Amino acid sequence: MDELIRANPWWKDKKEIEYDFHIKKVKESTLSWYPVIIPDFNQGLYSLRGPRQVGKTTWIKLTIKSLLKKTDEKNIMYFNCDILNNYMDIMNIIRNYFELFENNGKKYIFLDEVSYITDWQKAIKHLYDSGELENCAVVVTGSFSIDIKKSIEKLPGRIGLGKRHFKLLPLSFAEFLRARGSDLADKKNKKLYIKELNKELDIYLMTGGFPMVIDYFNKNSYIDETFYETYKNWIIGDLEKWNKSEKYSKQIFKRIIETFSSEVNWGGLSKGTDIDSHSTVQSYISLFEDIFAVNYVNKMDYNKNIPDYPKSKKIYFSDPFIFYSVWKWCYGEEKNFEHFSDKLRLPDFKSKIIEMIVLNDIVKKMEHETKLNNFDYKDNVFYWFNKTKTVEIDFVIKKGLRALEIKWTNRTRDKHFKAEKYFDDFRVLTKDKWGKNMIPICLFLLEENKLIT
Repeated sequence: MDELIRANPWWKDKKEIEYDFHIKKVKESTLSWYPVIIPDFNQGLYSLRGPRQVGKTTWIKLTIKSLLKKTDEKNIMYFNCDILNNYMDIMNIIRNYFELFENNGKKYIFLDEVSYITDWQKAIKHLYDSGELENCAVVVTGSFSIDIKKSIEKLPGRIGLGKRHFKLLPLSFAEFLRARGSDLADKKNKKLYIKELNKELDIYLMTGGFPMVIDYFNKNSYIDETFYETYKNWIIGDLEKWNKSEKYSKQIFKRIIETFSSEVNWGGLSKGTDIDSHSTVQSYISLFEDIFAVNYVNKMDYNKNIPDYPKSKKIYFSDPFIFYSVWKWCYGEEKNFEHFSDKLRLPDFKSKIIEMIVLNDIVKKMEHETKLNNFDYKDNVFYWFNKTKTVEIDFVIKKGLRALEIKWTNRTRDKHFKAEKYFDDFRVLTKDKWGKNMIPICLFLLEENKLIT
């Protein structure tokens, strides 16, 4: 009971929220950041998934601060589940909360990092079936996509109507600009600001979309080595939780770096490793995706506009800073900021990082747009090449068959436009050139086109 009361100091005084650790960090930050993720809290269960250090707990505390302006402070409960032992502890925490305060209107219950607890959904199921969660909105968060998703699938009929599963992903380029206080993302004629946008894009390529890293860079024009170490360690820790071999994980990550942005099959990823099973490689890649470390796309079946699953994949890291942190793990780099500042001056390397952030931007926009609870971006974005490989497309968006070819260069050639024969909606994403079928990458990242509906 003492831990529960300590976790909810606003029960004694609403003003106590201002002294919360995460709220104070927000005040000290150079960033203006509060994403609207769950627009309305109706009765039932919501999930919020995302990588560690992306700001899930901060979002909860900011949401509580907002709720305190319009509801009784005793109707809001928060608890970090990583100190609990089992699902019975979750039941006891919630029941202790109900014992403290009689039913006084709609309640908001936030269970942070619930995925630490095995079978946590049993607690929710029992409380829901007993009627104890009537008129309650319950939000659970976790850093493991697969665990939260599979657990909630065991609660049919208890979740509630409408979209209930949400993701908090690293900031997109547009969010990065707004968080840094730049108005470039909202300029009416952005074509006039290509030079300024590309300067901001260069910073984004170094920091990625993690708020803490961006804030540190804003204050120091540098990224301390401890950040790379921290993000490396959470990846290793998550893999250990799922009993994955650190040696195998490291070897596969190395192969992803080596084949980065190129097509590769599961067998190809096992080359040069101690792994002799394609299915083992596939299981590791699936877990890497579930801990939000990588994204990957399938080749498109051109005739059916669906994924061609047996064919090779293109695998990317889910954020530049995750890529740099994994690189540190794989190669033991000691001065990562200097190392990647130098590498980003190499056109070929920079082009691959650009390709990564374009995919991640597409994925994030699709996740935000979808109304489905079981959405999979891999059903909606692919790569493609023709039979002779004379035409290769980096990404094809299923809706409207929108083809995108990425060229971080000032030059475009006739061969870059051969895809017009296959796709009516085709664009080359360039460094700073625009015209028929061409748009600078920085402008594409700021577009708000509908991608799935």
